[in-house]
Amino acid sequence: MAVTFTLIKTSPIRFQGLNADSKPTTYAAPGDAAKAVPAGSIFIETDTGNTDIFSGTSWYQIGTGGAGRTGTLASTTVAVAGLTTIGAAIDVSNFNFIKVVIDNSDDTGSAAIKFDAFEIQTSSDGGANFETEHSTSGDFTGPTEALIGTSGDLTALAANARGWFRLDVQGIDQIRVQASADTTQSVGVTGTWSAN
Repeated sequence: MAVTFTLIKTSPIRFQGLNADSKPTTYAAPGDAAKAVPAGSIFIETDTGNTDIFSGTSWYQIGTGGAGRTGTLASTTVAVAGLTTIGAAIDVSNFNFIKVVIDNSDDTGSAAIKFDAFEIQTSSDGGANFETEHSTSGDFTGPTEALIGTSGDLTALAANARGWFRLDVQGIDQIRVQASADTTQSVGVTGTWSAN
């Protein structure tokens, strides 16, 4: 796999690649000359979940994909009008990254219906207030910054489908996901999550 990178600002840089990939010490944006990787840059191994940080001269592992916690998002009937929180808010205050898988196969026994809206909301004040961070088709088809990766456009997740996202939650206390169904019939949705 080719190593990819995301310019969060000008520094640090978030790189993604496989565990077997060589971690870079230089990078170049399209049309630019090669530059030294700035200290504090992060490399996320997409196959292991491990996280490394660059000191300015060497890469050091700061997190492992195997250590962490998992949980489920309780079955929730997602209504047509307005957004419904799937399961409950997830406490991520002790984690760096979370992966959430949404199962839109309708465990209520009625026909599954696709989503017409999906949002990821975050709280940095212990859950007192939530702000919408990602909610548009473009957010999920071209993730940037804290949204590290997705399975595709979650705002239009098909009936009987699973979708996922991986989010950098450093500095965030809680996250929650919300959705709405696209017809007059509500749909039962479940999910799982893992964080490290």
